[in-house]
Amino acid sequence: MKQWIIKIVIGHIVLLSLGFGFVAYQLGWFKQWMTETPTQIINVSCADLSLGCTFKIDQQEYKIKSPHTISTSKPVQIQLTGPAKNISLSWQMLGMDMASNRYKMLGDDQNIWHAETMLPLCSQQRLDWILTLNIDQTKVLLQTQSAATHN
Repeated sequence: MKQWIIKIVIGHIVLLSLGFGFVAYQLGWFKQWMTETPTQIINVSCADLSLGCTFKIDQQEYKIKSPHTISTSKPVQIQLTGPAKNISLSWQMLGMDMASNRYKMLGDDQNIWHAETMLPLCSQQRLDWILTLNIDQTKVLLQTQSAATHN
């Protein structure tokens, strides 16, 4: 008799969970965990990130800069100026399978965003990087170079 009651209770919990999940999905509560397709992709070339670069999204100018030359041997500070609700970034190399490295930028009320990142290690000692910025619904692929590290 107790097993029968337990099965009914578990069945109700499963049905309630499925119902809640369906309603939450319909309301968009899971969007932050789902991969969103960007509405546009912008390619930017920025040979030296320490000198800074600018790009535009829908006629709005953005400026990105690192206060120091980027290197695999020390943290990379990134500052981006421009309006956004949410910005994340990651480092990759073209044709290389890099470890997962996603960073969230923190912004203030002046539209200045900051992040402290690290370049993934590259066993081939390459210096070419792609900094992928996800700015709201736009993906910016910024090509840049790091400094050679001497061991």
